[in-house]
Amino acid sequence: MINKNIGINTSFENCQENLRKMAIAGFKYAYLNEDIFAKKTDKAFLEVAKSSKDCGIELFSAHLTGNALPYSSKKSLNEVIKEKQEMIGRSSLLEVTRLTTHIGAIKRIMGVSHKEVIDRIGLDQSDRMNAEVLKTLCQYAAQYEITLAIENVPCVDSLWSCSGQGYAHTITHLRHIIELVNEPNIGICLDTGHANICGISLYQAILEAGTLLVETHFNDNFGLLTEGVNENNDLHRPPGIGNINWIEVIAGLHEICYSNPVIFELSSKENETFEDILNLTRGNWAAFELTYGLIKAFNKSKVV
Repeated sequence: MINKNIGINTSFENCQENLRKMAIAGFKYAYLNEDIFAKKTDKAFLEVAKSSKDCGIELFSAHLTGNALPYSSKKSLNEVIKEKQEMIGRSSLLEVTRLTTHIGAIKRIMGVSHKEVIDRIGLDQSDRMNAEVLKTLCQYAAQYEITLAIENVPCVDSLWSCSGQGYAHTITHLRHIIELVNEPNIGICLDTGHANICGISLYQAILEAGTLLVETHFNDNFGLLTEGVNENNDLHRPPGIGNINWIEVIAGLHEICYSNPVIFELSSKENETFEDILNLTRGNWAAFELTYGLIKAFNKSKVV
């Protein structure tokens, strides 16, 4: 059966017009890029919320600016936490139920690279520091009935590289962080493009995430093409414009009985319109789901 509960990302620029286009293309949910928090007023948030309702689009999620730990900030940890809490509070105006964030290192505060932070304080200490911040944010988000989703990141970007390994790029690592946080409103956001760059089996990743999978950032690419230059790898293409096995992805979602919307995080390339991305995504995803259904029916008939 084709899943009609699909959503896609939009930036704040042209957001209201994009919501209308999403509805025409048959999307039901929207995910707001992190630029939504860039000096936008509460009035602007309320206007977006009203437009979404007028279009019949549910604002499912948004991406917090920055990371759990302020790897790129000269501000104190408390200042960063306060900023994140303000973002969470403002998100309630949009009525989103998910907020995605990355976890990170304290790069700028210590004046060293992420790898040097891990080497200096140790992986366990870095995990505990991330968990402490996330716990504070989860407790604050609970009053708004918002769940935080921590996203797997690429393992080749210099920003995330530590001791030859990516930081927080595996589901195992994310589950460990979530165990340390120990709050009910935290889960995993699976970015298929990031996982594909790392050579991770998406089917196994979905099974390992299980009920902790609370959001998806589905997108396609061709895996690791260039070491250390993530923008050459992290292409954010529609499903089918890459080498990801989407039949296995859909099989994994069915196996864990995934019931949340399937959210796509995509970007347009030169000469592509937003409508092009919408139509290609919806058409390809429907084709993959149909193919999955046919394969499943065929295998079942062979057993009988």
